[in-house]
Amino acid sequence: MTVYRDMRANRVGLDLSSNRNSVGERASKALASEAEELAAELGPDVTIDFAGDRPVIAQDFTVQDLEKPEDRARALNWLQERTNAFINALRPRI
Repeated sequence: MTVYRDMRANRVGLDLSSNRNSVGERASKALASEAEELAAELGPDVTIDFAGDRPVIAQDFTVQDLEKPEDRARALNWLQERTNAFINALRPRI
């Protein structure tokens, strides 16, 4: 899983990631049969797409200004909550 903060775009996010032709990529592709269950568990704002070469399970959150302490706190709280939700949803399935 990749968890990131993009200061220029004032965005934080996370996605399921893996190297090409790796065990991680095969594990990610194996989740395709559970896409509907994952969507229900992770919520409507998560992008779940198994149509392309690489599976996508991702979500991001944008604030006005990550330099502002209140926006940074909101973004990091969101990131902490969503990272935990992704881990709880994905760990038992991988």
